[in-house]
Amino acid sequence: MLIRKYTDEDFVWVNNINQLSYDFPIPELLLSAEIEKGQTWVAVKNDIVIGYLIGKIKHGVPYVYAITVAYTHREQGIATKLFEVFEKTFGEFQKPENSLFWLQVEANNPAQKLYFDLG
Repeated sequence: MLIRKYTDEDFVWVNNINQLSYDFPIPELLLSAEIEKGQTWVAVKNDIVIGYLIGKIKHGVPYVYAITVAYTHREQGIATKLFEVFEKTFGEFQKPENSLFWLQVEANNPAQKLYFDLG
Protein backbone atom coordinates (compact mmCIF):
# COMPACT_ATOMS: atom_id res chain seq x y z
CA MET A 1 0.00 0.00 0.00
CA LEU A 2 1.18 3.49 -0.90
CA ILE A 3 0.17 6.90 0.47
CA ARG A 4 0.60 9.69 -2.09
CA LYS A 5 -0.68 13.14 -2.97
CA TYR A 6 -4.09 13.27 -4.62
CA THR A 7 -4.32 13.88 -8.39
CA ASP A 8 -7.41 14.91 -10.36
CA GLU A 9 -7.62 11.40 -11.80
CA ASP A 10 -8.30 10.11 -8.27
CA PHE A 11 -11.59 11.99 -7.91
CA VAL A 12 -13.76 9.18 -9.27
CA TRP A 13 -12.29 6.79 -6.67
CA VAL A 14 -12.49 9.30 -3.80
CA ASN A 15 -16.07 10.23 -4.63
CA ASN A 16 -17.05 6.57 -4.92
CA ILE A 17 -15.57 5.78 -1.48
CA ASN A 18 -17.37 8.84 -0.08
CA GLN A 19 -20.72 7.82 -1.60
CA LEU A 20 -20.51 4.21 -0.38
CA SER A 21 -19.28 4.99 3.13
CA TYR A 22 -21.91 7.33 4.55
CA ASP A 23 -25.67 7.55 4.94
CA PHE A 24 -25.28 11.22 4.08
CA PRO A 25 -22.15 11.51 1.91
CA ILE A 26 -20.46 14.80 1.13
CA PRO A 27 -22.12 16.16 -2.02
CA GLU A 28 -19.88 15.76 -5.06
CA LEU A 29 -19.49 19.50 -5.72
CA LEU A 30 -18.64 20.21 -2.07
CA LEU A 31 -16.17 17.31 -1.99
CA SER A 32 -14.46 18.67 -5.09
CA ALA A 33 -14.34 22.19 -3.64
CA GLU A 34 -12.83 21.01 -0.34
CA ILE A 35 -10.18 19.00 -2.18
CA GLU A 36 -9.25 22.15 -4.10
CA LYS A 37 -9.04 24.25 -0.91
CA GLY A 38 -6.90 21.85 1.09
CA GLN A 39 -4.32 19.13 0.72
CA THR A 40 -5.46 15.60 -0.03
CA TRP A 41 -3.67 12.28 0.18
CA VAL A 42 -4.85 8.92 -1.08
CA ALA A 43 -4.04 5.37 -0.04
CA VAL A 44 -3.47 3.19 -3.09
CA LYS A 45 -3.28 -0.59 -3.35
CA ASN A 46 -2.87 -2.37 -6.68
CA ASP A 47 -3.46 0.94 -8.51
CA ILE A 48 -6.84 1.40 -6.78
CA VAL A 49 -7.58 4.24 -4.36
CA ILE A 50 -8.79 2.64 -1.12
CA GLY A 51 -8.82 5.67 1.18
CA TYR A 52 -8.28 9.40 1.39
CA LEU A 53 -7.71 12.26 3.80
CA ILE A 54 -8.50 15.93 3.11
CA GLY A 55 -6.66 18.35 5.38
CA LYS A 56 -6.46 22.12 5.56
CA ILE A 57 -5.90 25.01 7.93
CA LYS A 58 -9.08 26.15 9.67
CA HIS A 59 -9.03 28.99 12.19
CA GLY A 60 -5.23 28.78 12.17
CA VAL A 61 -5.15 25.09 13.15
CA PRO A 62 -4.49 22.02 10.97
CA TYR A 63 -7.91 20.44 10.42
CA VAL A 64 -8.98 17.06 9.07
CA TYR A 65 -11.95 17.82 6.85
CA ALA A 66 -12.55 14.21 5.87
CA ILE A 67 -10.90 10.83 6.17
CA THR A 68 -12.45 7.69 4.73
CA VAL A 69 -11.23 4.18 4.00
CA ALA A 70 -13.20 1.79 1.81
CA TYR A 71 -15.14 -0.79 3.84
CA THR A 72 -13.17 -3.65 2.30
CA HIS A 73 -9.88 -2.21 3.60
CA ARG A 74 -10.76 -1.02 7.09
CA GLU A 75 -8.91 -2.10 10.25
CA GLN A 76 -5.65 -2.51 8.33
CA GLY A 77 -3.91 0.64 9.60
CA ILE A 78 -4.65 2.70 6.48
CA ALA A 79 -6.32 5.59 8.31
CA THR A 80 -3.40 5.69 10.74
CA LYS A 81 -0.93 5.98 7.86
CA LEU A 82 -3.02 8.77 6.28
CA PHE A 83 -3.00 10.62 9.62
CA GLU A 84 0.77 10.22 9.89
CA VAL A 85 1.25 11.97 6.53
CA PHE A 86 -1.20 14.72 7.51
CA GLU A 87 0.51 15.31 10.87
CA LYS A 88 3.97 15.29 9.32
CA THR A 89 2.96 17.80 6.63
CA PHE A 90 1.05 20.20 8.87
CA GLY A 91 3.25 19.60 11.91
CA GLU A 92 6.16 21.24 10.12
CA PHE A 93 4.47 24.59 10.78
CA GLN A 94 4.22 24.05 14.53
CA LYS A 95 6.55 23.76 17.47
CA PRO A 96 6.81 20.11 18.59
CA GLU A 97 6.01 20.96 22.21
CA ASN A 98 2.63 22.44 21.32
CA SER A 99 1.52 20.79 18.09
CA LEU A 100 -2.25 20.82 17.69
CA PHE A 101 -4.57 19.15 15.18
CA TRP A 102 -8.34 19.38 14.93
CA LEU A 103 -11.15 17.20 13.65
CA GLN A 104 -14.84 16.82 14.32
CA VAL A 105 -16.71 13.54 14.59
CA GLU A 106 -20.23 12.53 15.55
CA ALA A 107 -20.57 10.94 18.99
CA ASN A 108 -21.84 7.63 17.61
CA ASN A 109 -19.13 7.24 14.95
CA PRO A 110 -17.06 4.09 15.56
CA ALA A 111 -14.01 5.93 14.16
CA GLN A 112 -13.77 7.73 17.50
CA LYS A 113 -11.72 4.82 18.83
CA LEU A 114 -9.09 5.45 16.15
CA TYR A 115 -9.01 9.17 16.93
CA PHE A 116 -8.58 8.58 20.66
CA ASP A 117 -5.90 5.96 20.01
CA LEU A 118 -4.03 8.51 17.89
CA GLY A 119 -4.29 11.09 20.68
